[in-house]
Amino acid sequence: AKCLCLAYTGKAPEFEIVASGGDGPALSLVPSHLRFVLVEVLKNALKATAERCGSSEDMQRSPVRINIGFDERSCSITVKDQAGGIPEQALPHIWSYFTG
Repeated sequence: AKCLCLAYTGKAPEFEIVASGGDGPALSLVPSHLRFVLVEVLKNALKATAERCGSSEDMQRSPVRINIGFDERSCSITVKDQAGGIPEQALPHIWSYFTG
């Protein structure tokens, strides 16, 4: 995702991964599907951050954060950027196949 962002915008923001909790549960999932979704979400967050930040110093102060949390029954993954969200005029189109 970082390489795609660099190729598209000429910039690549930093990202941090924070894991909390214990070993967590055994997960039943299709790894390729999880990877696809995470790459898309991370790609969007990095691109939005690169486009919002004017300088590399701004990007250093605005890393994309990936939080992975476990407990004995579940796992959660959140991706958080500081790019300001989806512009209001884009909301009607966010589920279109050709958006973004």
